[in-house]
Amino acid sequence: MSLQISFTDKEITPWSGTILLKKMLDRMNLDEQLDKLPLPTQGSNRGYAPDQLIKQFMTSIWCGANKFEHCEVTCHDEVLRQCWGFKQMAGCKSFQRFFNKHTSAINHDIFTPLYQWFFGNLQYDNYTLDVDSTIFTRYGNQQGSPRRDIILKSQAETAIIH
Repeated sequence: MSLQISFTDKEITPWSGTILLKKMLDRMNLDEQLDKLPLPTQGSNRGYAPDQLIKQFMTSIWCGANKFEHCEVTCHDEVLRQCWGFKQMAGCKSFQRFFNKHTSAINHDIFTPLYQWFFGNLQYDNYTLDVDSTIFTRYGNQQGSPRRDIILKSQAETAIIH
């Protein structure tokens, strides 16, 4: 296999695979669906559009974010900004303010139709059920035993479904 290495003066990103996420969401007409949802709006004229916050948040999660602060990684990525067509990327505080506006009722009103739409768009032609059997071994000291050096070994078999 031959690899060609070259230099470029163009912007690059380690998250280039997220273009597949964007193409998938574009083909599913995510923008149309988001327009139908009762998303909380920003009170400030400098606030970001709710659909941008959702798409950028999804992108951050796909890039490995598991805390609001981790969204800063995608916030500073110029290529992702251009890919999505945003004027500028939102920071982690914008996500926190947006999601703080969500109540249980708002979540129900948003996610019920969103999940129905999303799973209604999935088309399966083949199902595979993958079941793994794993044995967990635990060691410990037996409580109340006159001999403290006895080590208990118990095994539990657990089925993991993928």
